[in-house]
Amino acid sequence: ATPPAAGSPPQVTTDGNSALAYGLLAAGVRHGAAYPITPATEVLEYLSSALPKVGGVFVQAEDELASVGMVIGAAWNGARAFTCPSGPGVSLMTEFIGLAYFAEIPVTIIDVQRGGPSTGMPTRCSTSAMRCARSCGLRLLSRSKGSARVSPTVRAGFSEP
Repeated sequence: ATPPAAGSPPQVTTDGNSALAYGLLAAGVRHGAAYPITPATEVLEYLSSALPKVGGVFVQAEDELASVGMVIGAAWNGARAFTCPSGPGVSLMTEFIGLAYFAEIPVTIIDVQRGGPSTGMPTRCSTSAMRCARSCGLRLLSRSKGSARVSPTVRAGFSEP
C-alpha cells in the first residue's frame, strides 16, 4: 500500500460493520440489545465490549423479538438504543415495530442485509428486507460502501424521547 501524502488527513481502513459500530458510539448510543445473526454479529461483538467502557449496556437477547422489546423499553426511558438484526430477524420484529411506531417511541433498528432472501446468494439476489422496511413506514439509511456507514449513522440523529 502507498502511504498517504504529507499533509493529507489521516485515514482509517476498516470493514463496514466496524464503521457502523463506531458511528453508533459517536452518535451517543448507550443501550443495545440483539440476538446474534450473520452478517450483523461483528457489530454486536464490538459493541458488547465497547458500550460498558462508555457507561453503556449491551444485552444479548434470547431472540429477535426480545431484543427489540428491550430496545423499545430503553428508548421509552430516555436511552439512545439500537438493535441490529439481519433480514429474517426484522421480519420477526414486526409486531414490536408497530408498537414503537404507534406509541411514537424512537428506536433504531439496523438491518444488516444479506445478499438475498434468508439464505443469501445461493437462492437469489433481493432487496426484500429494504422493501419490507419501507412499506412499514420506517426511516431508511442505506449505503453500499462500508467506509461510508459512519457518517449517516451519526447524522441519523437517534431521536430522543
